[in-house]
Amino acid sequence: MRYRTIGIAMAVAALAVSAAQAATPIYSSPSNDGNQFWTGMLGNDFLVESSYVQLTALGAFTGSVQGFDEDTTISVGLYDVTELYDNDNSTNLITEVIAPISFTQANPGTWLSSYAYKDVTPTMLTNGRVYSIQASGFGVKDNDPNFNTNIGGATQSFDTLGGALKQESGRYANAPTLGVAGISGAWSFGGGSALVAVVPESETWAMMLAGLGLVGLQLRRKGKVAKEIAVN
Repeated sequence: MRYRTIGIAMAVAALAVSAAQAATPIYSSPSNDGNQFWTGMLGNDFLVESSYVQLTALGAFTGSVQGFDEDTTISVGLYDVTELYDNDNSTNLITEVIAPISFTQANPGTWLSSYAYKDVTPTMLTNGRVYSIQASGFGVKDNDPNFNTNIGGATQSFDTLGGALKQESGRYANAPTLGVAGISGAWSFGGGSALVAVVPESETWAMMLAGLGLVGLQLRRKGKVAKEIAVN
């Protein structure tokens, strides 16, 4: 009985650990200076292929220097650009999902893997939709210019979260305005990134609760038997 109870508790603990997956960066760039000074919009698109992807932070490229120039303000926002990939749609509507946030020398965020990140309201991303992380404000006064590489290049990696995400096109525009289509192609920019995680499905939570219930029942029975033995 004792070992069975311990086994159930260990199984529930393992399930809880796997369910509480830490948020990880979508894009990781090399920890050195970028290779271009682009002041206009830079966007990285990705397709969501799971119903349980949550975005918790947006990030701006910093490279090897953990901060920004005193005259620099980087803006990063998240947009739904699904209609840009629909050849049968004539509207090409772009929808703002998370309003742009600013990164400055005075308020740079938290540095992680060549990006500075700031928390946003946790947002569940919709399965089957294409999102674009768009950034602007990089320039010649930056401590690190932004990065540009071809999709699949070794200089910038994309985390699929085990198949939950798929990398799509990059895009750019001459103006710094965010939420625009710009020009797209097989590029990946060290402009904006995000922290995302696959959150537990409802069935997973149900299994965890059921497991905890079994542990409680076993412990209660064990305590009752011990009490009866002590009385006798």
